Amino acid sequence: MAKPGDIFYTNMRGIHAEGVVTENGFLVLKGSEVRDFEAAYLSPRIVKMRRTALADGTIVDWKLTRDVEFKSTSTAAYFLFGANSSGPASWKNADGISMLSLNKVENGVMDDTDSEYTGFFKTVGSNEGSKCHYPTRLDTYGCGCGHDCSYCYAKDIIVNYAAGWDPKNPKYADISRIETKLRKLEPGTVLRLGGLTDCFQPIELQRRVTYETIKLMNKYRVGYLIVTKSHHVADREYLDIMDPTLAHIQITTTTFDDKLAAQYEKASSPSKRVEAIEQLQRLGFDVFFRLSPYIDGWVDFQRLNSVKCDKILVEFLRVNPTIIKRFPVDLADFPVKENSYYHMTLEHKLDVLKRITGFKEVTVCDDNTDHYNYFRDHFNPNPNDCCNLRK
Repeated sequence: MAKPGDIFYTNMRGIHAEGVVTENGFLVLKGSEVRDFEAAYLSPRIVKMRRTALADGTIVDWKLTRDVEFKSTSTAAYFLFGANSSGPASWKNADGISMLSLNKVENGVMDDTDSEYTGFFKTVGSNEGSKCHYPTRLDTYGCGCGHDCSYCYAKDIIVNYAAGWDPKNPKYADISRIETKLRKLEPGTVLRLGGLTDCFQPIELQRRVTYETIKLMNKYRVGYLIVTKSHHVADREYLDIMDPTLAHIQITTTTFDDKLAAQYEKASSPSKRVEAIEQLQRLGFDVFFRLSPYIDGWVDFQRLNSVKCDKILVEFLRVNPTIIKRFPVDLADFPVKENSYYHMTLEHKLDVLKRITGFKEVTVCDDNTDHYNYFRDHFNPNPNDCCNLRK
């Protein structure tokens, strides 16, 4: 495990830089090189940091003129590279061992860095983070998900940037480290439980990290946005501890066909998920039918509009070449490209939304920038929060 005072180096993306782990984060040392490049998706926050550093002389001839401290190795990597990169994977010690490898432990516990891909607690930057009203995620499990959905984009991210995807043996977060993070947050903060992986995946029935985390969030009055494909969120033991003033629950369903769903995901059956949604609605929770991802031909709209739930959130399928290899879709149906993903047209999305008539409130979460702006300005009930959480 990396500790304060440890020195690390990076030679990635054509630059050389040196840094030291500190009590508060990571200090990049004077003389380190900065890449003369900014990816189009780079977080506005990082762009502003880089341009401020150029303006005030912290960067001269694309080198640092002084030591600069960052909250994490990943933020340091974003700043230096001008692009997203896993900090723990980018920084290596004098023996060539990455911080990611040093932070791994044999018993399957997740590391406690705020890496977007390996740590259990992180604030997402880049394209997604700039749009999401709740960009800070707390993953009680990571580097694998027992639901192992064929259309999942998280597994590709983890394989490419972190330690690999293992759906049978996901890592789990240390509850004491979770409490350390939670006690530092302002009461009223809302965290997303389940970002890259599902916080109610099958391992929860044994490890119960999510159960203990919910109790801690109640203790520190931190709100929790639960996103899950599991009906177990409505089990009695969870109903007994969830605080309706803090809990927001989105249960994800792609189809009402249990047999079809079983071909592409190892989650609870859709019929059980719908029962859970309707039970939570009756009990007064802020619950959503999360149609995610919407896939053409998978939705029985008559059945959808009969679900007894006030709110629905729609997220449309987006694909990349890797997803297409394991999921039967035609790339021609996704003609809009942004960064590495292909999307349906806005017109097609609007046609789909016209068929959803059985809910009091319909909101859309969209990753495509132009479409996100349209739904924010012309469709969503709350333009500042596409999740449309109850206040």
